[in-house]
Amino acid sequence: MGYYPPAPERPLPRACHIFQNESLSPLKRIADFFQLRQEVEYKSRRNCFDLTHELPAGPHSRIRGADNSGTGGGRSGEAWEFQCCKDLIIRAGYSEESMFIPRTFSYEWHKEHCKERFPGVPVEPFRMAMEWMFNDLSQASRILFANGLHDGWSTSSVLYSQNPEIVVLNFPKGAHHSELRNNYPDPQDTPDIQEGHEEVKRVLGSWLEQIYASRTG
Repeated sequence: MGYYPPAPERPLPRACHIFQNESLSPLKRIADFFQLRQEVEYKSRRNCFDLTHELPAGPHSRIRGADNSGTGGGRSGEAWEFQCCKDLIIRAGYSEESMFIPRTFSYEWHKEHCKERFPGVPVEPFRMAMEWMFNDLSQASRILFANGLHDGWSTSSVLYSQNPEIVVLNFPKGAHHSELRNNYPDPQDTPDIQEGHEEVKRVLGSWLEQIYASRTG
């Protein structure tokens, strides 16, 4: 989301430039990075970054949550962590070669954390695969996958399909759910996203026509 529409003034390239600036000390780079986050995410220019913004709502919340890459703060963070606890389990960690503190994925830690966060909610890592056959899409129909290729998560998505009933749209200049931004139509959207909106309307419209025809026929 921090690199859409692609431009030098977007948050992601600005953050990269901070860490690539060899004239800054490591601590100054970190300080400037959090200052950028304060400005971009919270529209504030305070000197101190408020880490409580990172805490999801609800009891027993932590900075490290069910999504190792970060759950986000407030109610939206709580809702995302609930999804990641119940059945959208992201088996991702950080190696010693990343910029983050090394952290391997632990299903045991995940399960105990989620039991504490959402008592009584079962952790079902294979529910979607078993209920919707997500592990075998050859027999699936009417699913549309949209991927912004500037989104790191696209590497774990469905980027192509041999099933004609499954539509895959890949956006070379898209980032994280760029096609689902608040403004539509948005004159700032890149051509691939604009074309994608039209293709989505065409595909969904054809599926709805098929459904209506089957019910009236």
